[in-house]
Amino acid sequence: MNELTAVLRRYGQVQMGAPLGEVDRTIPVEALQRDLRAVISNSDKYLWVWLATLALIFAIDCFMVFRGLSDPKWIGAVFVATGAGFTVVLAQMRRLWHEKFMTETLVSLLPALVADSC
Repeated sequence: MNELTAVLRRYGQVQMGAPLGEVDRTIPVEALQRDLRAVISNSDKYLWVWLATLALIFAIDCFMVFRGLSDPKWIGAVFVATGAGFTVVLAQMRRLWHEKFMTETLVSLLPALVADSC
């Protein structure tokens, strides 16, 4: 969400204290769409990285369980560690998915907002 917030802040800056008629509030829509599409692209890349991390954690978990089949305490410890890892990875994936969804929604609404303002 930080990347989306940074883009929106960059385009939403207004000069305080200027007379009402002198403030130019036009936003370059094409540039905003380009920047928002870059946020979507970055979110996609990071989602794939987190998905690969999730698969890697699962593969390591399977290896460790088969390696320590004779010791039940070892298997329990591996499952606890894996559960914590899965929780962190899934939380990051959810955050990125939320940012991607919000950005895509904003990009799809921009043409309608520009048409209404003209």
